[in-house]
Amino acid sequence: MIDWSFEQVACDATGADINKLHIKNRQREIVLARYLCYRHLKRTTTLSLAAIGKRYGKDHASVFHGLRTSRGWIDIKDTEFLELHQYFTDNIKKEEEVFTFQKLNSDEIRAIQLMYTEGLTYKRIADYYNISKKDVKQLTIDLPPRGKKATDELRSAVIDSYVKTNLTLAEIEKSHGVSSWLIGRMVNNYKKISNQVGVNRRDIKK
Repeated sequence: MIDWSFEQVACDATGADINKLHIKNRQREIVLARYLCYRHLKRTTTLSLAAIGKRYGKDHASVFHGLRTSRGWIDIKDTEFLELHQYFTDNIKKEEEVFTFQKLNSDEIRAIQLMYTEGLTYKRIADYYNISKKDVKQLTIDLPPRGKKATDELRSAVIDSYVKTNLTLAEIEKSHGVSSWLIGRMVNNYKKISNQVGVNRRDIKK
């Protein structure tokens, strides 16, 4: 069960009226308080962006915009937002958060983020690496929405390894730090495209 007391802390931080937090209102104090709430819920729960938005009378795109904007303020060290964020984090009830992803190395974390951007579910990623869905959400908190493809450079390198070498999927996985699931998706898409443009199937390993 979610303890919603953090919403009052967010409103205290920005000087917003909590009675206006869940209705359409574009006052700066309300907007900033919502941004603090969005980040807290994204970090500490498994709620979807749509579910978070519903509580505040917003859609998933508005929540994503809030997360991206607030992340930008943090990255550029915006003094005003950093002070609000610090007040918020200092005063909310600390939840017991035990993240197991600390045991992962940098290549595994990168692979998880790529799997996420390729559209794999939190559960599937979590099961593959034996971590929780909450861990996956924490590792992907600032990534763009699902459905965005991995970089062309990485996809090209993976396909080159698959087509031009005798490496197995496991060896390609280890070489590029990308999960076999993601490699499989790339290879299958490559095969489909190759069929459409008439590439000789003999040049593509079965």
